[in-house]
Amino acid sequence: MTTYTVSVKREILEAQKDFDSVVDRIFKAIGRTDRSTLASILSETDFVRFSERIQSATGPSGLMEFATYDLGDAVGKDGGADAYRIIRIVAGNPLIMRQMVASVPHAGSYAPITILVYEEGEKVMLAYDRMESYLQPFASEQAMEVARSLDNKVLALLADAASA
Repeated sequence: MTTYTVSVKREILEAQKDFDSVVDRIFKAIGRTDRSTLASILSETDFVRFSERIQSATGPSGLMEFATYDLGDAVGKDGGADAYRIIRIVAGNPLIMRQMVASVPHAGSYAPITILVYEEGEKVMLAYDRMESYLQPFASEQAMEVARSLDNKVLALLADAASA
């Protein structure tokens, strides 16, 4: 058995907007499809057609939604005063993931990425774990280059969503 230690760099931004506005801005920047359309795209066997369908499914950020989980729903189940809103958005681009996985199969454990939006008291926070930090132990400059580019896309998206 081989063991790697992965140190993750988490970026946390404080939004200048309310929770719903932040989430709406994120969703406007990423492509959103229903599950059956997403499954159809991912099962495409012709690479050219697959690429075209991915390109048309991504939003202005170059990313698409894979799933969204309302974690706050579980936090608030008991009706306690400690309930708050928190969602996990799983997003990415299979073409970007393909480039990373081609040289570092372990990238498949971290792609697509997670964007976490949550309330912290009166504040709205956005969190993202840098792909570059996940891939650091695997020493592939090719994958690191792609990861840095992905990180820049995601951080630009979050900065835009968080700004006033």
